[in-house]
Amino acid sequence: MQRRPFWDVLATGVIIGLVAGCASGLIDAIWSWRPALQYAQGVGRVRFVIYTALSLGTAGAAIGVVVAAVTLGLARGTRIGDLVRFAWQEHETRRRHDPR
Repeated sequence: MQRRPFWDVLATGVIIGLVAGCASGLIDAIWSWRPALQYAQGVGRVRFVIYTALSLGTAGAAIGVVVAAVTLGLARGTRIGDLVRFAWQEHETRRRHDPR
């Protein structure tokens, strides 16, 4: 199993966090469509949805890069990463011998 480059892993974390944050922002804005208009009367509904999606997307991207960095540090810098790689290789070996 090859290791992915450091920057690729962090970029993946940013993209995943951004997509998850934007999706939850869209869902949140649509879910609270009517109650939110009492606070954002001068703002159009579409602008409200875009703002909510982008603000939660930005937070998701920041959280995604932190989670990716911590996970990468654990996977490459501790024995937990060795244990996971061993378990994955053993799983592949057993699966080749007895595919169900």
